[in-house]
Amino acid sequence: MKKGLKILLNTYWDSRGWKDGTISKEDFEVAKKEGFMFDYPEYISHDEALRKLDWLLRKIDPQDVANAFLYSLSSRKLEYRSILGSYYFGKAIPKHTLYDPYNKLNSRHCYMCGWYAWSKEPNEYALKHGLNIFNFERYKFGGVRYLSLDYILFDIEQFLKLPKVTPNDNDKEILKRILQCAHKLKPRDKAGKLRDAITKERKNI
Repeated sequence: MKKGLKILLNTYWDSRGWKDGTISKEDFEVAKKEGFMFDYPEYISHDEALRKLDWLLRKIDPQDVANAFLYSLSSRKLEYRSILGSYYFGKAIPKHTLYDPYNKLNSRHCYMCGWYAWSKEPNEYALKHGLNIFNFERYKFGGVRYLSLDYILFDIEQFLKLPKVTPNDNDKEILKRILQCAHKLKPRDKAGKLRDAITKERKNI
């Protein structure tokens, strides 16, 4: 594991669970130089974010998205898994103006696409997290915030930096067994039932 990635993971997680994101300047600079941590992002408007999304989506080949997801199944490189949710949620976002039914004046959040305005004067908490918590979640969990336009933009940008990958036969077999788990569910079963079935099947692979 690269030193910068280890620093990123250790900044937010240890054997007891979540940490508060405190990091030394020296460690941050190492992780930043290796491309795993980032300065706090500059503010962009809601409309600018949507234009950026459209531009990024045009740069992606859907086949690369599929290959990345499959590749992650056996390799457990979860940074390749995250793009599946980000790409297809991004594609599903309709053209719209900023929507906030609760505070239509000077809103910093869109309830349509999940956009949040990056602060022009971030506090200590924001500085500790920013884009870095997004990258932690990509590597640790394979992505979490698929209803957040900010996460989607970041995830796509990072995916485009990754080397392209090709799944192997083992990856395809794993996917086949996952799909078989879904076929075995009853009509009234919920997502948790599928999760448990996949987890149980995964132990047998």
